[in-house]
Amino acid sequence: MRAVLLKDILNLKQQAKIYIIIIAVWAAVSFINKDAVFFCALTMLISIMIPMGAVGYDEKSKWEPYALTMPITRAQAALSKYILAFIASVFIFIISFAASVLITHNPAYSFALSAVFLLAGMTGVSVILPIVYKFGVEKGRVVMMIILLLPVLLRFLLQKIGLSFLSISILQNNTFLIYMACIVLICISMIVSVNIYKHKQF
Repeated sequence: MRAVLLKDILNLKQQAKIYIIIIAVWAAVSFINKDAVFFCALTMLISIMIPMGAVGYDEKSKWEPYALTMPITRAQAALSKYILAFIASVFIFIISFAASVLITHNPAYSFALSAVFLLAGMTGVSVILPIVYKFGVEKGRVVMMIILLLPVLLRFLLQKIGLSFLSISILQNNTFLIYMACIVLICISMIVSVNIYKHKQF
């Protein structure tokens, strides 16, 4: 498992500069507009893009059939992308929290905001990975675009009727329920992905 993760990290190093530039641009826009939600929401997408990029590299290099000849189980190969996504999400959380504190000067709110988007990123991964394993990366990108548009549309609609997209009270009063729902979804997604991967023909 560790070797698979190292392989994914080394492959994704090629995209590291692109991610850094994207984060820097988003940070500048967020600081100008004093909008921490914007920055956290967009950086969340990187935590979804990273495991998808890793699967894409595997598909292009035909790594999966080769991996099955090594002492790596199909379950380990499937679950490695979830671990990669979690590692990426933790780094994104740290960046989002630091930026949010600088923007809002409210550590409690910044922590809750960053935590919610960390979970949102993992939720997105939980929805996308089974689809990617079943149908391929291209259809996974379509799902990612839908995930991107839904919160933007929701925020627009809520603002139209005078409601806050993410208020401090909503984040703090429902933290436990949000965590539990996300954990359940991730567990279900992992089971589905492993089952798909075990029956996948390469």
